[in-house]
Amino acid sequence: MKYIMLLLSLFCANANSQITDTGDSTKTEINFPGAELIMNSYKLEDFGNFTDNWKMVTVRFREDTKEMRVTYANPLAYEYLVSDKKKTDYPDGAVFAKIGIKTINDPMFTSSIVPAGAKRFQFMVHDQKKFANTGGWGYVLFNSEGKTFPGEVQKNSEACFACHTAVESKGYVFSELASFNTKLEPVAESKKQNNVSALKFVNFKAKELPVSIKKYLDKKIVIVDLYEGEMSKRYFQGTLDEILPTLIERSVKNAKVTIFLSDDKKEFSMVESSINKKKCTNSDEPLRVVVHQTMGVPEKKNSSKLIFKVIQKESCRAVLI
Repeated sequence: MKYIMLLLSLFCANANSQITDTGDSTKTEINFPGAELIMNSYKLEDFGNFTDNWKMVTVRFREDTKEMRVTYANPLAYEYLVSDKKKTDYPDGAVFAKIGIKTINDPMFTSSIVPAGAKRFQFMVHDQKKFANTGGWGYVLFNSEGKTFPGEVQKNSEACFACHTAVESKGYVFSELASFNTKLEPVAESKKQNNVSALKFVNFKAKELPVSIKKYLDKKIVIVDLYEGEMSKRYFQGTLDEILPTLIERSVKNAKVTIFLSDDKKEFSMVESSINKKKCTNSDEPLRVVVHQTMGVPEKKNSSKLIFKVIQKESCRAVLI
């Protein structure tokens, strides 16, 4: 029997999704800095007018955040990217930049999506000595105002690195040079490999899961599909969202509950999918996808306490058999 595959790969993008605060929450004391002008010794202005002076590498569209993401490379990174050299040893001084751009429907032509201003700026700076603990790359992230996001710099950097370990064989760089020629060659098998195939999951006994997760599981479930790897040790809130498409794909493919759980057992994303026409009012979209996910929010403005709320997202999706 062929695997059941999602016609649309991302859960969060579905306009018919229902999001519910379950009312469950826990508190924890944390260091909650942010809004700084410097990260890993770099300011946004240190990268100059890179959109004019650097080469554009590729464009991505994030369905879950509705962001258009444009990646650039400085001359040193671009030269190495397009060379025949193995992509495991980028030289010091190589820099990649990415702009996350908000999108809206074009008011003059509503079926088109157009840019609506920068939402975030992200940089990868190669310095093997300075950033030896994160694969030789320093990660720099700023919001639209050129300020850092909430969280400790070291933890956020390590969370970025943990995600990029999925492409260690490519020098920790996800981006590949996009071709905009009218005659496109088929994508090589090697280029089809992505972080989905690189991530490791294991069969895990449901009874050994934390109570905070078991309470949402059917008691008949004995084994779940659990992520095992560096991202559970080095993560931030964005990790729980970014891994959702992978969890959904695996849940549908393997017909199992699929879970990402942080090492401290406080944060998780859990996906359950099933063919259930009774729960889905549209018979053309019989696949029911349910996500339970923690979301860390400050208890008060500028508070050092985070409240981890559990929210439920539910949607019906079209499938191919």
